[in-house]
Amino acid sequence: MSRQLRPLAVALVALLLTVAPAPAPASAGPAAAAAETRSSDPLKDMGDAFLVEQDGGWFCPHNPALESTAVCPADTGEGGDSRSFAEFMVEHVVANPQLTPPMYLRAGKARNDCSIAPGAPCTTGVPPAPAEPCLAVSLPPAQYTITSPYCALQGLKDVGIQLGVVVGAAGDEDGGAKPARSVQDITYHACRINQADSANLYDFMFLDLAFKLPDADLVSVVQKIQSGVYWDPAAGAYRTCPYGGWPKLITNDTTWPARTLATGAWGHAKSFKVLEGDGWRQNAEAAADGLEPSIRTEDFDFVRAVHQQDPGGHPVLRFEVPSQTDRFAQLDSGDQCNLLRRWAKQQKQSEQAVEQFSIIYAFYVHALPDKPETYDSVYRGTFLRQRELIHYYNPDLGEQSLSVCPQ
Repeated sequence: MSRQLRPLAVALVALLLTVAPAPAPASAGPAAAAAETRSSDPLKDMGDAFLVEQDGGWFCPHNPALESTAVCPADTGEGGDSRSFAEFMVEHVVANPQLTPPMYLRAGKARNDCSIAPGAPCTTGVPPAPAEPCLAVSLPPAQYTITSPYCALQGLKDVGIQLGVVVGAAGDEDGGAKPARSVQDITYHACRINQADSANLYDFMFLDLAFKLPDADLVSVVQKIQSGVYWDPAAGAYRTCPYGGWPKLITNDTTWPARTLATGAWGHAKSFKVLEGDGWRQNAEAAADGLEPSIRTEDFDFVRAVHQQDPGGHPVLRFEVPSQTDRFAQLDSGDQCNLLRRWAKQQKQSEQAVEQFSIIYAFYVHALPDKPETYDSVYRGTFLRQRELIHYYNPDLGEQSLSVCPQ
């Protein structure tokens, strides 16, 4: 059952559920072929704009007193708040039909706070629907306002953007000990997110810290999540989730080659090599000036490995969040713009199928105490450049085909 084609009966089933998804006999056992569980849709370039926290509130700066409040305060000197960015994004898409999606956006974080243990909490990153309907995106900008996290996601959906939710395969993604979660916990969590998301706000899932799982567990998790098989603690067995699966699943494989790529996942993601290591600034500035490659040998080795080891899977290069977005924000705005363009140019000039990959751009990523630079692309002056690079497929990508950056 896909995210888009749920039967109406699901709504009736949901009325009977208050704690866990109802058991259903598994129609596809865990031994199903990996390649058959993932979506056949192409994985296009996408962006990061983290707007919704695990409890469904606004994604705010990493401060317990601020997280998930009704309205996030503005980030002093670093840009606007989550609500303001969502509003800007919707209005920009409406006003610029030449840049109309299809487009993917990682927008919510369910994190890892969900367990099969009796009485354990389960946060899903799905915001509650407000009492009043969300305003129509067709309203003039002066009249259009986003009043809740739910309306932020709904507005983005209404303008054609497909949204993703991030789930942690290990402990707290923001630091500290990160023990791997069990296959049972992760698959249960995926089904609970589908259960909570009755409005189909989310279209795809990103499994963060997937590299923390042993190979066998990673393969099992990918196949089960994509096919909609979950652990039912009441039955003590794997069942088919009545709310569907997540055939569009991307795994964080940054530690490759330490972990297998032959999982059957829709996408495999790795961080940009040029922003890694102690010499990242010198390397990034040289790449921005065209003195060194922006896509490094290690990046292309990963891309080729995905195509060779997991045919049908899509390799993805991205910013490690928030460590690399923090570093990217420390670069001169001109270097940011040049590096974005050169990444895209190397990407588009990869003529061999085995070297083709997608990019996750950085639109709006909050900081952490030890990584203090919030990356707001509107404030940094790179928003339009990133929108254009996601939309255009021009191997030359000369300056004449792009807007001035930074704006």
